[in-house]
Parts: sequence; structure tokens; C-alpha cells
Amino acid sequence: MFETYMTVIGNVANKPDRRDTPTGEVVSFRLGSTARYWSEEEKSWRDGNSLFLTVNCWRRLVNGVALGVVKGAPVIAHGPVRLREYTTTEGQRRSVMEMRAVSVGLDLARCLAERVDQQRRSGPADDAEPGDARPAREGEGTPASSGPAPGAAGYGGIPEAADGLREPEPVEA
Repeated sequence: MFETYMTVIGNVANKPDRRDTPTGEVVSFRLGSTARYWSEEEKSWRDGNSLFLTVNCWRRLVNGVALGVVKGAPVIAHGPVRLREYTTTEGQRRSVMEMRAVSVGLDLARCLAERVDQQRRSGPADDAEPGDARPAREGEGTPASSGPAPGAAGYGGIPEAADGLREPEPVEA
């Protein structure tokens, strides 16, 4: 049974898989998270241990994850986890860590995203109230065209600084 909740920050390791099951529609993907630490001896960042788990998204998460999450996307996933054991067709015992996601979102510290509500207001964007989503006009906002693919939620449009940190470009009003 799922009981232990975790929040995992990492990158999507495969293309999310959307499928129908007897209990409803689900989107699943593998999430990889690698710890990093500063090595004083080498004066550089080093990779530590890695965690990989399968994230299963049900109900209201299905459409959002299927449309907004792609392979390589930096995400934050939260939900209960469990260790599932199974036997392969060759008779080998295996185990896999799984999360039944309660929430999945793009990591905005490492990407840019544009908000699109599931229910849009009708009428011109100028009539929208503060906080309402509106489609971007051509040439508006930070360029996301260097991203991996359309529908990739705008990540990849952040230039890399000389020190390796990624900062968004200033946007003219």
C-alpha cells in the first residue's frame, strides 16, 4: 500500500506513456534524480547517487502531464511511493520504486513555462482579469524556439551564462 509521501526533483528519463487500463487512463514516466555536491579538492561539482522511479499519473493529472511533460523535462513530482516486486519471465526477482503522483510540475528554476488553464475565458485577451491565462502574441516573452519540440512547455529557451548557470533573458514590456 502507498503510505510514504516523497517529493522528487529530477528529469524525465523517457517519453511519457499514456494508456488505458481497466481502472482508468494513466500516464507513466521514469524520473531520474541525481544528487550533486561540491568537491573542494577538485573545485567542481560532482554527481552523487542517483534515484530512478516510475511516476504514475491518474485522473486530473493525465491530460496535463501528457501535454506538458516530455523526455528530458526538469520536473518536480510529489506523491506516495512504494517498492513493487515482481518476477520476470526468466524467473528473476526484480523490484521497482513507484510513485502515484498527487502533483507533477515543471521545475521553474530550470525551465520556462507558459500557463494555459484547462478552461479558458471566452473573448479578447485584453478583457482578461489579472492572473488569467492568455495566449502569447508572436514575438512576446522569452524565446522558446530553441526547445526540443513544440509542446515542450517552453523549456530550453533559457540561454546559458558563462559560469554555467542559466538565467532568463530580460523581457521588454
